[in-house]
Amino acid sequence: MPEPNGDNGATSVAQKKALRGLKAFNVFPIKSNTAEAYEVDDMIPLIGAQRLTKSVQEHEFTIYADDEVYDSDTDFQYVDLQVQLVEMDLETEAKLSGGTWDDTDKIASSSTTDVAPEYALAYAALYKGGYRLFKHPVAKLISINVDHETKGDGTSVAPYTLNFRVFARKIDDKHVMKKDVVLADLGDSESPFEWIEEFDTLPASSET
Repeated sequence: MPEPNGDNGATSVAQKKALRGLKAFNVFPIKSNTAEAYEVDDMIPLIGAQRLTKSVQEHEFTIYADDEVYDSDTDFQYVDLQVQLVEMDLETEAKLSGGTWDDTDKIASSSTTDVAPEYALAYAALYKGGYRLFKHPVAKLISINVDHETKGDGTSVAPYTLNFRVFARKIDDKHVMKKDVVLADLGDSESPFEWIEEFDTLPASSET
């Protein structure tokens, strides 16, 4: 028979961690993503995240030998990640898509030769008593969609849908990192989102 936990003899109950909500969606321009080094630039918060969906793409393979299955496995390809935002400023849209931003005239332009740069992504999902934090170290924006309709008498807005493709980081093959933060473990001045407000530079610099 299992032993009771605690002074009152009550057995422990696993903490409920059903995820809900979406918060603190941040992107980071990538300065370096090679087999030897990884580094990002300053964080750019994306305001008004409403919805996020992910679809992992994998390649399944089977090897036959001696008239039977010798081996089978799956290889990670990429993750399609779609996030819906209630708003998007033109300068950030230009930066994410590889377009140009004229800071004098405040004009964002796109051309057929634009190439979207690599960005790191991070965000948080709420659970009872804490947050689950997510980091994707390498992603590229595939497309931005926004639908417009006449205002009428409604109160709806025209959200932006950003379609990213997440790849594995070259230096260590990681494509996602996750961390649970319990609010009760934080000090009064600590933020639950500190971990998703930065990415470590790799390899880590050695202290002399």
